Amino acid sequence: LLLFSSISNMGYCLHIMMKALHSKHRHLAYVEAGIFGLLAMKNVLFLCLLPQTFKLYNWVTSVEMLKDQRRLTEVLIQQNIQRLTSTLATLTIFRNRLEEISKGNIPQKQSEEQVEIQWRSLLEVDSYVKPSTVLDMYTLFKLADDNGRGTIEPQEMLDWITKFGWDVNPESLRKLYSVMDIDGNQHVSFKEFATAILCSGDSSLRNVSDKVKEDIFHTFDADGGGSIDWGEFAGRLNDLGYDITGAEHCFAQFVSKPQGEISRKSFLKYLEKCCQEFSDTIV
Repeated sequence: LLLFSSISNMGYCLHIMMKALHSKHRHLAYVEAGIFGLLAMKNVLFLCLLPQTFKLYNWVTSVEMLKDQRRLTEVLIQQNIQRLTSTLATLTIFRNRLEEISKGNIPQKQSEEQVEIQWRSLLEVDSYVKPSTVLDMYTLFKLADDNGRGTIEPQEMLDWITKFGWDVNPESLRKLYSVMDIDGNQHVSFKEFATAILCSGDSSLRNVSDKVKEDIFHTFDADGGGSIDWGEFAGRLNDLGYDITGAEHCFAQFVSKPQGEISRKSFLKYLEKCCQEFSDTIV
């Protein structure tokens, strides 16, 4: 279209100049011819620059797409890190509750009415417990529910804790189960499980013992080598119901060894941060 316009303008320019030779108003004819000549030159110049314009447009578009991809990647990384923080904090809450019971700090057994009130408070929008914590607690519950009946039996809980490799006194575990089992039917529902862990005693993680932290570390250090490699890290997260897609970004957050492993010191430091962040949300 531009090429056709340019040819038309040049042709009309020549036509006017030819007529000007036999016209009394040569000056005006020359001015008109000059205008159409400039229009034709403008179109020709634009045609010459058009490929470069497209190249510049494609370059700018590509740069913006890369920026958008980087922003999206950063958002996904932050979401994965927050999910990991929540998962580690929830695991620590449960292990810490077992440790408190082993020391004689046994929560008072609640009535069914009290459990119902506590359960509703957990589900409120402005609950002091984050929804992600309740979700992680449900994931732990499903792991313990080996037969898939929707409840945890005493032997299932014992087997589940054994899989984690935690050094837990069986008597402490029995006492915790007794606190959870409100109606005494030897079947603990998720409602009973969640309220017993999250709503009884001190739910914060401000005073977590070194023993509890070490047990969380050994949960990931499957081979007992004193460090956590990618296989151990991803495997345990997968066991905990964590979507390991993109988890390598989380792994890279606290890899401290040249061979790409998480040292005990780095893990415990990160776990301390998780506990602190969780405690800061407790009102």
